Amino acid sequence: MFKSKKARVVRTLGPLLASLIIGYLLAYALPFPGRRPSPTSPDEANLVAEVILEPRIPSEEGLHGPFTVTARLVNEGPEDLHDLLVVADQMHALSGYPSTPPKSERKVQYIAILPAGKQVSLRFTGFQTFHPEEKQEIIVSVLGYPGVRKTVYQAILAPED
Repeated sequence: MFKSKKARVVRTLGPLLASLIIGYLLAYALPFPGRRPSPTSPDEANLVAEVILEPRIPSEEGLHGPFTVTARLVNEGPEDLHDLLVVADQMHALSGYPSTPPKSERKVQYIAILPAGKQVSLRFTGFQTFHPEEKQEIIVSVLGYPGVRKTVYQAILAPED
């Protein structure tokens, strides 16, 4: 019936493409064991509630030297949350130089269980300010969960004694 080369290609590739599309759709439709459900429902916990820099930044001045980040997490959901990885990223970049890539330092802490209705405070130590011309911020997030908190701070030069 179909004797041209194009017809042979369609006859061979057609069923292959159809099976790939059907397999792809089934992979998203069927629940597989071991796949962690995505916590995107509105009643999920908004975990990162507050980020505090210590020492606290006065309103007109900035921050100099080493500092600590405290993240307060609250589980407002109806179920206990297990195996949470909380990440604090310090990002800094020269704002007037687009060819210079931003740099980051990362600190990670693990929480085995956060019961429903409870809160926990985590301290991330070892952060350091950089040159005052750099834009600097701390981003705290919980891997796999919505809700990211960001704090921008201004670095100052060392005070003269």
